[in-house]
Amino acid sequence: LGVFALSAYEPKESRVLLAVKSELVPEVSTDNIAVYNDKTTGRIHVGVRGTQLSNLLETANSAFARTEGDDGRTDLEREVHEEVARVRAFRDENFPNESIDFWGHSHGAQLISMAREPYESANVFAGYVRKETGGVGLGVTKNLRNENDIVINTLARMHPLDDSADEDFDIESAGGEHSLESYIDVDTLAVYKEHLKQRRAETQSVQAAGTEAAKSEGELAAEAKATYEAGQALAAGNPEGGVGALAVAGVAAGLSETVTKAHEAWVKTQTFLKKLLDDDDGK
Repeated sequence: LGVFALSAYEPKESRVLLAVKSELVPEVSTDNIAVYNDKTTGRIHVGVRGTQLSNLLETANSAFARTEGDDGRTDLEREVHEEVARVRAFRDENFPNESIDFWGHSHGAQLISMAREPYESANVFAGYVRKETGGVGLGVTKNLRNENDIVINTLARMHPLDDSADEDFDIESAGGEHSLESYIDVDTLAVYKEHLKQRRAETQSVQAAGTEAAKSEGELAAEAKATYEAGQALAAGNPEGGVGALAVAGVAAGLSETVTKAHEAWVKTQTFLKKLLDDDDGK
């Protein structure tokens, strides 16, 4: 059911209308969350997006700076908390007997931790959940992740992470440890991509599609630049700066889930970083 989290990365107008027998609820879906209703099981699925270039600065504040308000939340965490409150209000008015399940990826797990209620389930993939949140965060129910995930492992070196819900997940191909697609069943992912392709065709003009393609290429360039800066900091004997830059680079590369480009971008960036570090080692 990782497709709910995957859908949250899509622009609101391009999200699939049907995912795993669940219907999109556009009334309460936002840039941050994709809300789906499965009337057959009586469950409302809330996918929460992680980091994209469009919200990179907001995420960095939530992940690193932790500029908190009186409620113990950062601006982005508060924004998602309020959006989820509106989902509950919508549920109470229209589907009072249905329960809410959360699905997230990477930093989306942290946002879920700061927004959910104790009785709501939260399943995440390659999730990033801070341990020190002043008692506000509730953590997640299950966090499937791989021990070789460079992004999460790097962040764990910067501050304590909540690993109480971690469950090891075996990734078949190296380089995809932080890619959300690696955690989704192949058949389910194929069906989702086909629906997404059709949805994009319905909502995008030829010109808009061209703009999106150009944007994707720009994202790849930004990812390479971020990775290069990370490698430079490490090579210059600045491990602290290197770790921080590497974390941002990993976030930009690993979480830019545009479905068709995400895994390729992640593999290319990892190859670029390995070559850079090998060169600096004199290999």
